Amino acid sequence: MMHASMKILYIDNSENLRNALLEVCTVPCISDATRFRYMETSSHEKTKEELIKDYSEKHDGKLPKCMETIP
Repeated sequence: MMHASMKILYIDNSENLRNALLEVCTVPCISDATRFRYMETSSHEKTKEELIKDYSEKHDGKLPKCMETIP
């Protein structure tokens, strides 16, 4: 999860955290992030789905700001 001003901007998953961060930090919307949070799990795809679902339920069906503009 990428954050700025206590708001989640982006949720993603990857097997290689370093490469994923280097890639997404070049995206203009995500470059506003001031911190990130990560978790080690046995199923990163399932965890991403759960995090997006939880976020969406708490925010009236909306996705994080940067996920609306990035496929």
